[in-house]
Amino acid sequence: MRRLNCRRSGTIAPHAVASRACSALFCLLACSTVCADDLVEFLTGAKVHGTIKEIRKTEKEFDLELTIGDKTVVRTYPFSSVHAVTMKSKRYVLNKLPSQVAGPSKRVERTREEVLELIDTVGRTPPDWFNSTRLSVPATLDLTWPNAPEKVWENGKYPGQYVWDVINPNRAKWREGIKLLHHIVAVNKDNRGAQVKAMNQLGTLYASLLEDWPRAAFWWRQAGKGTQGGMGVGGFRVGYEVGLAKCYWKLGNKEMAVETLSRTNGSPYLWCEMGEHDRALKQAEQFRKGWMGDGALIVGGDVCRHAGWYDKALHYYERAAALPENDKYKRVVYNAKERIAAMKAERAVDLSQLADGTYKGRSLGYSGMIDVAVAVQDNRISSVKVTKHVEKQYYSSLTDISNQIIGKQSVRGIDATASATITAEAIVRASAKALGRMGR
Repeated sequence: MRRLNCRRSGTIAPHAVASRACSALFCLLACSTVCADDLVEFLTGAKVHGTIKEIRKTEKEFDLELTIGDKTVVRTYPFSSVHAVTMKSKRYVLNKLPSQVAGPSKRVERTREEVLELIDTVGRTPPDWFNSTRLSVPATLDLTWPNAPEKVWENGKYPGQYVWDVINPNRAKWREGIKLLHHIVAVNKDNRGAQVKAMNQLGTLYASLLEDWPRAAFWWRQAGKGTQGGMGVGGFRVGYEVGLAKCYWKLGNKEMAVETLSRTNGSPYLWCEMGEHDRALKQAEQFRKGWMGDGALIVGGDVCRHAGWYDKALHYYERAAALPENDKYKRVVYNAKERIAAMKAERAVDLSQLADGTYKGRSLGYSGMIDVAVAVQDNRISSVKVTKHVEKQYYSSLTDISNQIIGKQSVRGIDATASATITAEAIVRASAKALGRMGR
């Protein structure tokens, strides 16, 4: 057997990555036996178990046999999409990961072709945990995904309600829920409506819970073939294109994200995340003239705060706080007053003056109040924990925002737009109130 010309479990000098990658896969072809459980690690971080069947040197691609449920399929992958291959318990690094090339502080950028290839390559494969996750199909669940009658909530019957009530709040069931949605897509071959709903939900769960952007984009693109609708990223009930725009941005192509988001009345918060604050504020003003009315003053304030325009943000919040506290604007007024208090608390935070201990704060999230406990040790923030909440969506923000605050050692400059904005903003505000000693 020919010896593989590649470093085991190591890294490759940048100038030699491409040639070493090809050499390694060429040499794999010389193996006399095929391993029954090969592992392919993609540059996206995704991992796929299967059996490498054939490697084509001229085309620079290989075939991988996969088991999906009770079916066996063969997928073709280009060498350029692979980070490492494990065969016979030996791991061979073929291409450096983007983070290793660009460094941790530099945003990884990809061409349109690279993004589309990544989405197609990873999206068509199941995650590495898929086969080991049990398929749980509640007997009462209607897999044809009918629309629930107005004011009817039966989470044991309607899949959308089941995902909201049972899957989202329970981290242990996330993978189970995704596998169930894949099953619903498979059993509704002649029911495009049910497939679209399940595909939209797959996009949402892969993005908001697992931050698996290639698979999220793949399923939103599948749902979008001739149909629009569903839940986009960030909590806005808009077209699937907002979710796609988020994925394109996360996968490294701003041009695709801008192009896609421009086709919608999308999310000011996503414009913020991409650094397009003028566009974000223009969108907020459009919302104010349209469906949101003066409730969009909050959005305008959030955009300005994210841009660092604090005086302008305060002006928006004060106008919102002055609205009549009727049924229409009661929550808007509350949120505005809370944001004003949080901004004052942010300015009052001085870690050098805080004694060691745990400080508590509370703020209103999407579904109710969110309590946090911020621990300070040696004049540094050592932990930020969400101690109580009733949120049922976008759980990644519960840890992402906490990690950002610890990393920055501040409650200012936190990018709450990258997660579920309403929940994430609440965690930032509660932490600010805690450290500003404004309490609960």
